[in-house]
Amino acid sequence: QYQYMYGHYICIFDGKKPTGYYHKNDKNLNKNLINEKRPEFQELKVRCEAFLQNYFGKIVDRNLLGK
Repeated sequence: QYQYMYGHYICIFDGKKPTGYYHKNDKNLNKNLINEKRPEFQELKVRCEAFLQNYFGKIVDRNLLGK
């Protein structure tokens, strides 16, 4: 499970799809907001996927330091 924060929300992502969205002030991740279908969640999902794709691409290319 990956956690990605952007704006006011945290996305929990299992590598294929989001499994939860939480407000950043919900430190214990008690209240999953995934069923609220907020517009911010789509952008958060896309940003999380892009970050992971970029990160793993750098691992494959052995280019984590950006050289």
